Amino acid sequence: MIYAEFKKRLLDELERERDMTIVRERINAPEALFDIKSTNDKLYIKILRNFEMTILRNVDRLIVNLCKAHNTNISIENLFDMTININGRSTALDFKTSPSGFDSGKLKAYLNRQEETGQPLLIVFLLKDSVAAQESLRNFTLRAQKFNPRVNIEVLLFEELIEMLFGYEEKLKFLNSMNGFREEMHEVIGYQITEICSSKNRLILRENLLSELESFDYSAVKDEKSLCAGAELDDNSFREILNSFRDKKLYKLLVGNGDFAESFITSEWLYKKYFTLKDLDNTFIVSGYLKSIEQLLWDVIRLLGNGRKLKNKIIAEENYDSLNKALGSLEQFFAEPENLDLFRDVFGDNKEFVVIYLKSQISDWRRKYRNGYLHKEKLNDKNTIESVRKETIYLYMLILGSIELSEEHAVSLMG
Repeated sequence: MIYAEFKKRLLDELERERDMTIVRERINAPEALFDIKSTNDKLYIKILRNFEMTILRNVDRLIVNLCKAHNTNISIENLFDMTININGRSTALDFKTSPSGFDSGKLKAYLNRQEETGQPLLIVFLLKDSVAAQESLRNFTLRAQKFNPRVNIEVLLFEELIEMLFGYEEKLKFLNSMNGFREEMHEVIGYQITEICSSKNRLILRENLLSELESFDYSAVKDEKSLCAGAELDDNSFREILNSFRDKKLYKLLVGNGDFAESFITSEWLYKKYFTLKDLDNTFIVSGYLKSIEQLLWDVIRLLGNGRKLKNKIIAEENYDSLNKALGSLEQFFAEPENLDLFRDVFGDNKEFVVIYLKSQISDWRRKYRNGYLHKEKLNDKNTIESVRKETIYLYMLILGSIELSEEHAVSLMG
């Protein structure tokens, strides 16, 4: 039972850490001017570094749980991982992944810190028992004695520690539980570096989203928003927008291959898998929704707006990079009278009011969430995250259902 819980928690945390590292890198990472490492190289290094911390944290927890099961006293400390009584001596335990993680500077500082405590130290390396592993431990011990012959340290492999503390039978239980762990880990987190979920999970997520987006209660969101001051949308225009969104299956665009769909799917994966966790940084969920609306508006403008103006600059392929693509600028583009023809003629005399309503909804959404989403106290409120999500989905429906999109346009937006 202890080992089953250990593996499940470890796999869950590794998957979560992998996903969060990728999303964090997409949102926050600046690029170095001179760098021989590719984006994927750097991302892979960060994932491995975070995996190491996750594994060490779970190994600590496993030893604590084993000590409880065997009625062995143990205490957690700040300097090293924990302290335990071994053969009548109070001994510090410290878990490390491999001796190769110690360069000369780190090793000297580490040994000096141990010497200052005057306490015996047992360093436990997370390596499989083999001739190469034992040789690595011997070399580490020789290096340590050469740097500081006064230190009182021993080195062990993790399975050797379990046998020493809890007996041979417990070691066998641990080793048996770890059979197939590599394959289990690969199945959970062994997908492409830049993907946040496996192709199988992504397919399931997309299928679920298609059903959810089609049956989503858009009317309820409209009614909630009608309670706030601002522009109103008449019932006939709303039905036209919603029917177009559903009948033309424009919601499929949100699970396509466009950049806006990728941002949306990322947020949905984080929302559905991690939203209930207390310590999740919800910034990453909200950021994906916000980014996705900006990307959708820009993709529509790029598709339909060539030759028109965005903030007084002509929209043309050769100057896409120099255009102001901030959300406020994109929002204003659709409110310009000369762009009224981009909206569906089915609205008749109400077309201007539809545009006014759409702009007011984007503006309200931007003011509430885009400009203030970094306030941590708000992001820790689950109701806020729920509101961001449902109002973002509502905006997708308004944008795609009100603009005149041909089948060719939809194919292009699908990516």
